[in-house]
Amino acid sequence: MNIKINDIVVNNRKRKLNENKVKELAESMKIIGQLEPITVTSGNVLLAGLHRIEAAKMLGWDEIKAELFEGNELECELAEIDENLMRNDLTVLEQGEHLARRQELSRILKGDLKVVEGITIEQMAKLLDQLAGIDVWYINKLNGIRGIASRIQTGSNYKTFTIRKTRDTGARTEYEKRKIAIEKGYLYPYLTVQAYVAENGKLLSFAVAKTEDIIDAIDHGLYSIRRTGQKQIGQAEFYVVNWDDMKKAGYEIIIVEKKPI
Repeated sequence: MNIKINDIVVNNRKRKLNENKVKELAESMKIIGQLEPITVTSGNVLLAGLHRIEAAKMLGWDEIKAELFEGNELECELAEIDENLMRNDLTVLEQGEHLARRQELSRILKGDLKVVEGITIEQMAKLLDQLAGIDVWYINKLNGIRGIASRIQTGSNYKTFTIRKTRDTGARTEYEKRKIAIEKGYLYPYLTVQAYVAENGKLLSFAVAKTEDIIDAIDHGLYSIRRTGQKQIGQAEFYVVNWDDMKKAGYEIIIVEKKPI
């Protein structure tokens, strides 16, 4: 497929741009055209082909051949690393960094055993956030531990749960992660807490519900769709589930509203 060059999103790259290579590619592409397509996500985020894009720009092209890669955030990063490792202009240090990160990603994606005493707090926090979506631990010394997902919004009091439905980058969303975890028996936040606070920091309202119930409510059509503002970086769509609608539908939910101050 062909996509417009101006529609391609280029984030921070693992491999630096080589101006000489861009010129060489431009000369080649001018004569024989583009032989190898670039790789992008469904949100047109570039995974492979920055030099080809810059060469196309140098030639004044408006469009470029591209192929679509469908995968989650970690799979997209792995695809970028594999593309870079196939090139012969990486320094020894860059090759080492790429290989180390590739090994780490492969372990995560294939599944790996982590001994609790053998992993740092920082590593565990990152895994819990990225893979399980857990922001807070609720610890009861008599009964045990529960994971909680928390979201706080400032300004208007919407009285809704919001959970990301899609990202323009094509990366896997909170809804997808939690639905898969629930269905396949992986770790996920047992409870979800959403709060709204005024500009002065005063609490307006908050609600607590089982994450499984929120996913179930969405799957039964109990939602509306909200999209992030056009000026916001990282465009996305959100499922919006009204607290009162959940309560009327029979889901167990705790709602606390504060009187205006």
